[in-house]
Amino acid sequence: MISVALCTYNGERHIEQQIRSILVQTTPVDEIVVCDDGSIDQTVSIVEKIKTSTNVNIRIHINPSSLGVCGNFEKAIKLCEGDIVFLSDQDDFWYKDKVEKICDYFQRNQKKSVVFTNADLVDVNGNNLGITAFDCYGLDEVGIKRFDAEPLLVYFCGNRALGCSIAFRSSTKSWILPLVNDDPIYLHDDQIAIKAIERHQLGHIDERLFAYRQHSNQERGLLAWAKIHPKTDVIHINEFDVLPHFTKYLSNEYNIKRIEFFHKRFSLTRNAKSFKGKVKSSTLIMFYIPEYLKYCKLNFYKYIYLDTKRVLHK
Repeated sequence: MISVALCTYNGERHIEQQIRSILVQTTPVDEIVVCDDGSIDQTVSIVEKIKTSTNVNIRIHINPSSLGVCGNFEKAIKLCEGDIVFLSDQDDFWYKDKVEKICDYFQRNQKKSVVFTNADLVDVNGNNLGITAFDCYGLDEVGIKRFDAEPLLVYFCGNRALGCSIAFRSSTKSWILPLVNDDPIYLHDDQIAIKAIERHQLGHIDERLFAYRQHSNQERGLLAWAKIHPKTDVIHINEFDVLPHFTKYLSNEYNIKRIEFFHKRFSLTRNAKSFKGKVKSSTLIMFYIPEYLKYCKLNFYKYIYLDTKRVLHK
């Protein structure tokens, strides 16, 4: 059984295209669990109308009070009854073989319980922007090898798994949930991915399986990253100290120590003097944007772990 956990909030403009794209998959889904977080537009009415025109079980749940992004996804995940659960935003659209290819991945990779995929970035009208999510994340052939070698440290430098690209086996609910709803940095996708990485159960599919819409009203997007030019003289800095937020999702003390060491080694205070441009603010360089490595003069992927005496080479 295949479930889709779809969360909505004032999504009337794109919700129909999103659901219709789910309903025409080459591998059909069995249910779509829609959790609405208090929409005041026509979102729920549109979903109810679609429900009458399909044999797929669409279950609509309207929250009596707002749960927030993570709280809403947690509720939707709990309500899903499928063996495989797909997460869905309200404003994208899936390519017809997304479900088929992800189910095939799980069939071929029994040790992986969570997977994320690549996506095309499109504008508000659905026009292709000529860039992919993996392009923004630096997940080219070399970047993927680095991620496979040290996913925890790479992920510490920034999100790689878009929530709308994530699918997982239902057995993971026991350690995916609960989700923290008041974390200012890590949303549901980050939390799920970090927990999966620590358990060596996060996989990836380097195929564009859906269109990720970029617009001003979305909770999180990649359009700003896509516009970054390598010659800019302003480095982007996290507004928060991410260390305590990241490590609270880890249970292994060894992993926590590695992240703490990594944070200390590449902190802004240590490396700001070597940066040729302007520093905007705060603590940790978001050096997952590859171009900024040139300015910082950091060879990010050749670092020594003092506790293990181990070197990871490019």
